[in-house]
Amino acid sequence: MSGTSADHHAAEVKPGPSPGARLNLLILVLAVLGFLLSSYLTYVSASGDASPPGCGAGSGCSEVLTSQWSRWFGVPVSALAALLYLVLTVCAFILCARNERTQQAAWLILFGGAVAITGSAAWFIYLQRFKIGAWCPWCMADHIGGLLLSAVIFVRFAVTWHRSIQVRMKLAAALAGIAGPLVVAIVQINTTPALRTHDSGLPVHHEYDGGRGPARELVVLGGRLTVSAHREPLVGSPDAKHLLVAMVDYCCPHCRHTHQVLMSLMDETDLAVLVLPVPLNRKCNRHVPESMPIRFEHSCQLAKTALAVALSDRQKFVEFDRWMFEPPKPRSPADAADKAAQLLGTKRFEQAVSDPRINATLERNIDAYGASGADRLPVIMAPSRGFVEGRVEDGQQIVEWLEQDQIKD
Repeated sequence: MSGTSADHHAAEVKPGPSPGARLNLLILVLAVLGFLLSSYLTYVSASGDASPPGCGAGSGCSEVLTSQWSRWFGVPVSALAALLYLVLTVCAFILCARNERTQQAAWLILFGGAVAITGSAAWFIYLQRFKIGAWCPWCMADHIGGLLLSAVIFVRFAVTWHRSIQVRMKLAAALAGIAGPLVVAIVQINTTPALRTHDSGLPVHHEYDGGRGPARELVVLGGRLTVSAHREPLVGSPDAKHLLVAMVDYCCPHCRHTHQVLMSLMDETDLAVLVLPVPLNRKCNRHVPESMPIRFEHSCQLAKTALAVALSDRQKFVEFDRWMFEPPKPRSPADAADKAAQLLGTKRFEQAVSDPRINATLERNIDAYGASGADRLPVIMAPSRGFVEGRVEDGQQIVEWLEQDQIKD
């Protein structure tokens, strides 16, 4: 009787899955999640929307997913990640196979893939921090999930398979994993993305450059925007051969980089830039969504301070504009006001900020931004050539754009 009870009790106690099996399942789940997230980011990048839920136009998501670093030979880098996660998903399924040789091959691929994911995550996190100057929460979720998957693979590999696989095979897998992100990085570093040029869709026969002289004007956006070379905020000579109109936001990292490119180009080319501050902040710009990143919270105030300096003293504006774009992060409103007061003098600056032309000019700039149909800054315009939208990497591209045939109606 007691023996029967003991046998019955033993039959009821079933061993649960081993720790190794649990880790295998975790690898599978993380690989599937990585594949789904990367596939979604590929869809977003390919669609041109670049605005996943929680990300407005001009947000960190948009800046990252539309930057030069978001593609490799024209293919969204998220597509490469999705392909890698798909391979790792298949390998995770293979772990259930009984053939040891098949499992070894799967583990080598998983190990190499984990190395590739780790290297890729490090590269793209570096780019967001130091090159793009913006963070994409969806991309970061993908990177963090990938790093977690890699950590689990490394632990599982070290505990179970580190002795059963030859050292040269493990080294080959690691080198293959390192080679992937290294090749992607080398190609991206040595590739200059094409300009995003647009035809505004407005009648270009109304656009012109009035030519050098005290009454020089530029008419762009199908005649909807007229700017004076002698009254507007200007960096460079009003009699320059090439005169551009640039819409910028002093809180925009792409504007900051493009500003530096244009300033360098001015040292080599007879070029000048009319600067039109356009805040990407819903408080004063109805053409942008409310869900903009926190870095644009002071855009309206900074734009008004810049216009106060420009309308008071155009020569002082040149120094103020350069100073505003110098640091990697936006200046604070207090620092901007202090700099303006230093350049103009405290009393003169106090008078300048109450100039009614500031709000009128800002409203005109915002209307022009809405008329352009652009959804990001900077926007660079020249008569009868449409406009360039977004970050500019190479000044020579601007020169070639200016020298191309004019757009015809």
